[in-house]
Amino acid sequence: RTCVFGVSIGPLHGDCSCRLMRLAFSDNSYIMVRDKKSVELMHAMNINQAELGTDLALTLTSTLRQENSEPSLNTNVVGICPCAWTRFDNLYQDQQAQQKNTLDQLECIARHLISTGKRVKLLPSMNPEDSSFCQQLMRRVNDLVANDADSGDQFTIELIETSHFSPSEFQHEIAQLCCLISMRLHPLIFATNTSTPYIALNYATKVEELCAQFGTQTRLISLDSDTWSDLVIDRLIQDEQSSDTSHKLLNYVASIRQEHIKTLNRSYKKFLHWYLQREHS
Repeated sequence: RTCVFGVSIGPLHGDCSCRLMRLAFSDNSYIMVRDKKSVELMHAMNINQAELGTDLALTLTSTLRQENSEPSLNTNVVGICPCAWTRFDNLYQDQQAQQKNTLDQLECIARHLISTGKRVKLLPSMNPEDSSFCQQLMRRVNDLVANDADSGDQFTIELIETSHFSPSEFQHEIAQLCCLISMRLHPLIFATNTSTPYIALNYATKVEELCAQFGTQTRLISLDSDTWSDLVIDRLIQDEQSSDTSHKLLNYVASIRQEHIKTLNRSYKKFLHWYLQREHS
């Protein structure tokens, strides 16, 4: 008797992986996945009871921003959540050239933010690898700032120690930002929960799916180009010039989130029915 609840499936590239998946589940399994790509993959393996739900993190309690609320003390702070291996397919692989390019691109973004008066918080969400990556990025940016005679502030980038954070504490940190730039999925979900504007870096299908579900495809940046930082900077500049559009999008995202919570509540009921049915069989 097996169950998966609120996860993504894949990528699966080999016949062996697909066979193992089919062995792991039976017709009596309960499977709720959080994106359409995962449903399609499961159905392609003839695991047809897989159904579309959503991510459990979307129900994490939050205080939503109000359109006319007083500005936060940290409205000049932008958060960056990188992924140490850049692409999900590179999971735990030592792709040094790609990692160097990611550092280069994030450095360009951080330098742009600092040049426009913003402060940068680095928020690693998968430790220790993301934390180590953030340390490299911070050293790079601080060295540049220290060597810049025109810079009046050498503490414009900060690494937040997140290894002890609960999900609620991480979400609270994101709620203090004026914008989040993230590869990682769950920081983007925390931004969704708190109506924090975000730019999603498309390191994995699950990030693309999140943007599709919430109608934020214009916030999704492809990493196919070696100079994808230019696209992020263009997006940041556009946001500075069109705050009204951003407010409308955030309100729309908040309404979609409520629909996802309803979907998740229905999935919880189905799971409970499945569990109790199996207990009595």
